[in-house]
Amino acid sequence: MEPDPDEQLHPGEEDLAWFDDSVKGKKPKGLYSNASEKARGLISTERQCSMFCGGKKCKYCSGEGWEPDEYAIKGLYSHWVTDKILAMARPSNYGIQNHRLVDQFKEQGIKSIINLQIAGEHGDCGPHKLDPSGFLYNPQAFMEQGVFFYNFGWPDYGVASLSTILDMVKVMQFALTEGKVAIHCHAGRGRTGVIIACYLVFTNRISGTEAIHYVRDKRPQSIQTRQQMQVIQEFEQYLQPFRIVFPHRHGGSHEFTLQQFLNRQRHVLHGYEARRLKFVPKIIYTVCERLLELAKKGSSLQRQLEKRQKDSPTFPHVSKTFSNLSQNSNGLPAPIQQSASKDSIATVTSKRKKAGLKFSLKNRMKSISMEDLADDKFKSVINSASDAKIENNSISSSNSSGAINDNDDDDDNSIVFGNSVTDLRMGQYSCRASDTTSQSGTVDMSINHSIMTADMAEDCVQAVAYALSADKIEPYEVERAKQHEDALNTSDSAWLTLATEGDTHVLSLLLWDWLDQLK
Repeated sequence: MEPDPDEQLHPGEEDLAWFDDSVKGKKPKGLYSNASEKARGLISTERQCSMFCGGKKCKYCSGEGWEPDEYAIKGLYSHWVTDKILAMARPSNYGIQNHRLVDQFKEQGIKSIINLQIAGEHGDCGPHKLDPSGFLYNPQAFMEQGVFFYNFGWPDYGVASLSTILDMVKVMQFALTEGKVAIHCHAGRGRTGVIIACYLVFTNRISGTEAIHYVRDKRPQSIQTRQQMQVIQEFEQYLQPFRIVFPHRHGGSHEFTLQQFLNRQRHVLHGYEARRLKFVPKIIYTVCERLLELAKKGSSLQRQLEKRQKDSPTFPHVSKTFSNLSQNSNGLPAPIQQSASKDSIATVTSKRKKAGLKFSLKNRMKSISMEDLADDKFKSVINSASDAKIENNSISSSNSSGAINDNDDDDDNSIVFGNSVTDLRMGQYSCRASDTTSQSGTVDMSINHSIMTADMAEDCVQAVAYALSADKIEPYEVERAKQHEDALNTSDSAWLTLATEGDTHVLSLLLWDWLDQLK
């Protein structure tokens, strides 16, 4: 499946830079006493304004009287919680006119505003009257200048349901693909702090406690009530079952049906990815697409990664440097040594055999890929690539200037993520090389597909077919598959690692291991 032209890029994890990380691990405390919290829930919003906010003298609404370190946007009590997320008090029409708030937003790269207020609330706060929209400002003033506006009504000092919070953080994640986001409620501390903390739990997978401390570290007096702290911690627990890809690697988990897994997956996917994977588990899609790439029969993942690297400067670049890649005296990758002992081969679980899977290639060679090429033949491939390098570079230059039209069905001029037999060999060797004799090396991967013979292309397909049907796996491959499984259960960035895995046996083991969990 190819990436949709309108597909939005995942904004990635937020960079968390603590002012004071000594609070990590400590239990957060509420800002008010129990009696004060109960009173705020019982008193009408009109009385709250005069008792707790200062009424007409509310400093959060006037935007005046703040120290320079208390406003990231002049005229607004505001702080950058991350490089892309701004927590602020509610703007006003007065601030838009007198402090050029819209222009300041554009200068700062803020593309979206998320409003957590209910229309009409805190109508008696501050020196300015409410706009006919029900807020202190007219959202249209921002939208006319290309700033998106989202509104989620949420009672002051209260909390939303966990499913509603999940929908909100998905919208927030989408908004961050467009640019920076500004979030506000009334003062920009309680509800605003809660949704930012929940977003960090969702995208960075940090604990609820750590998220509370971090938001307070960046925006003092945020997340005000015990109920608000509790909902953040409950949100962390709420997400956990939806993120487990390999339940057998997570203690206490049981087998599941395909529909059960799709239901769980649906909670954490959204946008184009949710539509594309409505009936397909993400792990199955990613592994199968990667195997097709290694078989030289597809390039869907490569195109998606290239699109992300092109459109998002902060997206991690997939390096062409292979760690643990030994080289011989000629500077070429050293040949992969076949295992000398059959005792080192680990047998895959017998459950697959019970399921009726046939393994008909036991008498075939241990590996059918570039490993089967003699050293001199392998060197000739590399030498041919070197001879063609100047020609390939000139072609690439012509392509960049528009002289040659790109063909959507041919990505062979730029082999980046392992779409060649040579890369398959290199990717497999990077796992096999021993820690004591290996060293890091950089390999030029600009090998044009034209130098690949039909036999070599067929070897790619055979290598994948053999890996899928093999009944014996090397111990290091079993261990590498376990590392992938643990990482996928705990980190979203593990999908990038999986999309660049070059060992067909590891990918096949992941595929069968996941299918073995189905009821």
